[in-house]
Amino acid sequence: MPRPAWMALALLLGTWVACATVPTVPVSPALAPAWPAPPEKARIAYVSTIRGPRDLGLRKPFFQRLRELIVGSLPGALAQPVAVAVADDRMAIADAGCGCVHVFDLAKKTSYLVRNGGGAELLSPVGVALGSRGLWIADSARRAVFLIDPHGKTLQTIPELERPTGLAWDAAGSRLFIAETLAHRVCAFTEQGGRLLCFGARGREPGDFNYPTHLTFAEGPGLLLVTDAMNFRVQAFRASGELAFALGKAGNGSGDFSHPKGVAVDPDGNIYVVDALFDRVQIFDHSGRLLLGLGGAGAGPGQFWLPSGIAFHGNRFFVADTHNGRVQVFRYEP
Repeated sequence: MPRPAWMALALLLGTWVACATVPTVPVSPALAPAWPAPPEKARIAYVSTIRGPRDLGLRKPFFQRLRELIVGSLPGALAQPVAVAVADDRMAIADAGCGCVHVFDLAKKTSYLVRNGGGAELLSPVGVALGSRGLWIADSARRAVFLIDPHGKTLQTIPELERPTGLAWDAAGSRLFIAETLAHRVCAFTEQGGRLLCFGARGREPGDFNYPTHLTFAEGPGLLLVTDAMNFRVQAFRASGELAFALGKAGNGSGDFSHPKGVAVDPDGNIYVVDALFDRVQIFDHSGRLLLGLGGAGAGPGQFWLPSGIAFHGNRFFVADTHNGRVQVFRYEP
C-alpha cells in the first residue's frame, strides 16, 4: 500500500554494466528475487546491495587512511543515498545523510568522499552526474552545481540556480542538463558553465513543469527524460527542448504515480520510474504502457523504503534505497 499522499510535497522539498567491472556480493538463490515471478521468464533479477566501499572490494586512499588514523574515522557507509551515477569504472552516490558524495573508482579499487564544492562545505548534495572532466554535484541549498576533479578540486561552479536537483550528462553533446526545481524549468550548460538553453515554465500543459526533479539522458534516441514530480508524469524532450512524449498520471493503481522520483532508460529503451511513496520501480514502454513493477515496502533484497535515484549502466541498474541506507543493484534480462 502506498504511504499517505499528504507526504508528497514534504518529501519533494526534503530529501529527496554490461557492468562487468562492478563486483557483486554472493547472494543465496533463495534471497535473490526476480520479476516477473515464475513460471514467466525473469526480466529483472536482484544482484547485490551496496552499503559502502567494502561491498565493492574497495579501499580508501593512503592519505585518507592516514588522516583517519590521526584525527578519527570518517564515515564510509551510506547514510541516506538519494542519487547515483555510474560511468565506465566510476560510481558516485549523493548522500544527504552525511552531506557528501561517495566516489568509487572501480579500476583503481579506491574510494573517497567529496564534502566541499567551491571552497565551502556541501549542504544538500542531491544530484550527481559523471562527465568527461569530473564529477558534477548539485547542491540545492547552496543553489549551485559544482564540477569536481578526482583530487577534490573545484574546476567549475554554476551559481545562482533556483534549487538545482536533478543532473544529466549528454556525452555526445558535452552538455550538462540541470533541473531548476523552483523555477519549473530545465537548462543545458556547456562544460565551462555557459547557459545554452532553457525550457519549461510552471503549468500543467504538455511541456510545462510543476517541480521537475530527476533527469536522465538516453544517448541512443538522444532524449532527455524529466520527472515532472507534482504533475505526476515523466516527460521526454529532444536535445533542442522540444517535447517528444509524456507518460504517467496521479493515482494509486498500477502504472500510476504517487511521488515519482528517479528515472532511467534500459538498453531497449524501456523507461524505469522510481516512486517513493509506492516503494516501487515501475517500467514502461514509450506509449506509457506498464510492462512490469518491482519492489515493495521493506528492508529485504528487492524491497525499498522511500527510494529516490536510479541509474542504468549496461544491463545493470542501481537504485538509491534512501531510508534503508543502501544502493541496490539489479540486472535487466532482454
